[in-house]
Amino acid sequence: MPHSHSKSPAILLLLLATLIISTLVALSHYFIRPSLEFNLKLKITQSLAKQDLQKTSFLINGRDVVVHGQVKEKQEAQRIKKIIENVSGVRQVTSELVIKNQTVE
Repeated sequence: MPHSHSKSPAILLLLLATLIISTLVALSHYFIRPSLEFNLKLKITQSLAKQDLQKTSFLINGRDVVVHGQVKEKQEAQRIKKIIENVSGVRQVTSELVIKNQTVE
């Protein structure tokens, strides 16, 4: 009759590895992500300020950015979106900018 003890260390090691990976993922969510978002916010703010667009409002979720507020014309909204898209580290930009009571796509 084979011994079941030979599989126990392998299962224990697998469970331990799963626990370690889960812990690292949780820690990265709480420590690395806020740092990433802070750095992106700084880069975006600086890029917009260089173009005299420092009053632009935006939210960051990971590497995704939602820009919102009011602008005078469609070209300004497109310019703001393009500036943010060109910031290193930004994955996606969603524009919720409004022009004279219209939403910009």
